[in-house]
Amino acid sequence: MRTQSICITLAIALLCPFASAQWVHTTLPDSLAVSCFAVSGTDVFAGNGNAMSGSGGVFRSSNNGTSWAATSLTNGVSCFVVGGTNLFAGTDGHGIWRRPLSEMDPTSAGTTADNLPSTFILYQNFPNPFNPSTTIKFELPRASVVNLAVYDVLGREVSVLINDRRSAGVYEVKFDGSALASGVYFYRLQAGSYVNRKKLLLLR
Repeated sequence: MRTQSICITLAIALLCPFASAQWVHTTLPDSLAVSCFAVSGTDVFAGNGNAMSGSGGVFRSSNNGTSWAATSLTNGVSCFVVGGTNLFAGTDGHGIWRRPLSEMDPTSAGTTADNLPSTFILYQNFPNPFNPSTTIKFELPRASVVNLAVYDVLGREVSVLINDRRSAGVYEVKFDGSALASGVYFYRLQAGSYVNRKKLLLLR
């Protein structure tokens, strides 16, 4: 079996067999820059550190980089470590995140270039009712400027969850209502000309 190493550049990911002079070129979606790698078994995780691009976060490949799947963490990632059955990601200004490796199946988490959403979708948050946090999921069939915000029953904006450009894909965003009073709230997604809103209920 040939020994392989993972090598990093600022713009591309390359798989480099020591015993061969040939490099195999592969890229993340939208040719995103690569800031870090982690390996667990046959899975390779690549991190993009530029959250300002709207596409930062964690990507996974289980076929030596032939295709990459985005996961739900979209903050800029600066470092990785695999600990036991978990992947830990250090982000730029958003703390440290942990997720079980078993939950990051590329067939269900995010998208690949051959399996992009076909339409805009805003899902009902889960759990609902919630206390104090809940997850909002949505799908983008193409790159869009996205605004996702939460409002009270009077229409006052209480939290902006996303306000930047995002690549096509599936996203999950955590909303923390710890600072809010119990009651009915609404979350509104605008992505290009697509607009939708849904109701969520915070119960203490």
